[in-house]
Amino acid sequence: MTSIPIVSRLPRFTQVDRVRLLTITWFRRCPNRPCWQEIVHNPACLPTFVRESPVAMRYLQMLAPLDWDGFPERDLHHYRAIPPVPYTPFTAACLIKLDQGLAYVSRLRDYLVDHPPLIWLLGFPLVPSRQFSWGFDPDASLPTARHFTRMLREIPNPCLQFLLDDTVFLIN
Repeated sequence: MTSIPIVSRLPRFTQVDRVRLLTITWFRRCPNRPCWQEIVHNPACLPTFVRESPVAMRYLQMLAPLDWDGFPERDLHHYRAIPPVPYTPFTAACLIKLDQGLAYVSRLRDYLVDHPPLIWLLGFPLVPSRQFSWGFDPDASLPTARHFTRMLREIPNPCLQFLLDDTVFLIN
């Protein structure tokens, strides 16, 4: 037996870590964002801060015609600890990156932090915060630029092929 117990060697959660973990798990279990089709057919279901944002409304008009309900998503129900973020927000954010002509994912992330209604509209899991009038922390709600890059790099080809096919279908 050792003189120092193993429990004392484990890193301790700070109060901030506990609160962040609780808010992330609470919000991911209780999302309040309607699906794309409901948003398109009933814009009144949008929160006021999204309806009042010209940037968010412009991207809603650009992204809404795509068949997001048919988008091949990964299994979001089987996970061990942290629920996975769907591919849909990353793909839609990539389309915004292309539209804005942003060269780096870090610039895309900065653009999204500057426009919180887009974060809500794209469907990223939100981290609640009382500091902001819209009720969530934009910086904490987005993945890091490194995670963003990894997710965009690892999106399966069928997802991107579906997006290409659906875009070509809309053009015709």
